[in-house]
Amino acid sequence: MKGISKLTKVDEACMINYLKATDLKVGLILNFGRSILEWKRLIY
Repeated sequence: MKGISKLTKVDEACMINYLKATDLKVGLILNFGRSILEWKRLIY
């Protein structure tokens, strides 16, 4: 992946699709594109 300026709903939708495809329950989105770490935990 790449660093972006801000996490969006599109990023969340991609993670949900990855979770569905792999039968995993929890996913983390990490964004190193800002001066501070931005993260989001998603549960499917």
